[in-house]
Amino acid sequence: MPGDLPRWPHVAFATGKSWKEVAARYSGIVDEQVHNADAKSLNEGGTPGRTRDEIVARLVARLHREVRYTGVEFGQASLVPRTPAETLKRKYGDCKDKAALLIATLRAAGIPAYMALLNTAPGEDTEPTLPGMGFNHAIVYAPGEPDLWIDATDEYARVGTLPPADQGRLALVARPQTDQLTRTPEATSADNRTLETREFFLAELGPARVVETSEAWGAIEESYREAYSGPDSKRLRDELESYARGTYLADKLGSFDHSGAEDFSAPFHLHLEMPHAKRGQTGMESAAVALMPAALVSRLPAFLRRDEQDSEESQPPGQAKAGKHRKADMVLLEPYTMELRYRIVPSPGFRLQPLPQSGEQHLGPALLSKEFAQGSDGGVTAKLRFDTVKRRFSPEETDALTAGVR
Repeated sequence: MPGDLPRWPHVAFATGKSWKEVAARYSGIVDEQVHNADAKSLNEGGTPGRTRDEIVARLVARLHREVRYTGVEFGQASLVPRTPAETLKRKYGDCKDKAALLIATLRAAGIPAYMALLNTAPGEDTEPTLPGMGFNHAIVYAPGEPDLWIDATDEYARVGTLPPADQGRLALVARPQTDQLTRTPEATSADNRTLETREFFLAELGPARVVETSEAWGAIEESYREAYSGPDSKRLRDELESYARGTYLADKLGSFDHSGAEDFSAPFHLHLEMPHAKRGQTGMESAAVALMPAALVSRLPAFLRRDEQDSEESQPPGQAKAGKHRKADMVLLEPYTMELRYRIVPSPGFRLQPLPQSGEQHLGPALLSKEFAQGSDGGVTAKLRFDTVKRRFSPEETDALTAGVR
């Protein structure tokens, strides 16, 4: 459900006189904690010849290396951040502690920065007419061209990209000139995208060799980086083996490699090879490859993808039970675009059959497109693309999307 819609009937009240007063008072608390902070340990080496974004990226990376995130908050610490010196000494801190340390470090580098408070999704958003301190998360706001919003607890997001739970939420920027809440930026479906290339090299007889290469951007890239952080363990290989067997009917996973979780110099990439995959099969008289378009909608909420009888017991608030009409809008935490590109290389002696028809299909506002072509080498290329197009769907649009997906 959208953050601006109530989940249930309730009475709300606030004790603050105005957002300006609340912002000014909390700004004073933050400034007192970070005033005269010694943040040199995170700013070693200086910042000559760097752009603002380069400076911020370097300082954020060092913050994540030096201080781990913990969400334990008690007593006064639930409102007041610890001093940067204490956080550096402890080597851990909650969202306010890490935000305060980053603010001190940025200010020491000559970059204005302020704490911003918000309530994260998917819960109800802050009521803009009731000033108070009913927030559950703290991030950093650095005004400029462009403005930067940084979640100091999220080590896998690119600087300037907020995690989905922070996006499109009403935030209180803790500085004296604030007189109202500010909505945080929202990613579009074009910002959150993944490109997956599946190459099938058909054998003269038997299963194909498959090479899969993925690149990701935005929130999808962030989820990949988190999933592939740390050393390549046996557990990771087992998970990839399971994926290879389930998706490609492969006997086993061959080699794999991926980007480093902390390497932001290029989009995250993942490379898999499967030497014997039965999704591509050559027989005595014919050869075929099965395309798997279901992956395109795998990032949609589960209740959109399940049959009614399977999902009735697990509907989220605002989602109608089977046979009932949905009343509330639906908001995707992660609008996205996913493209599957197939390249099929046949073995010698085979002739191509007529290709499926290319075209587009609307699933409510979302768009599914298919494109098939014959290559100069006698092979086939196919592009399957799904775009949610938007983030917020009306009940009618949600029903149309659900019907199209199922």
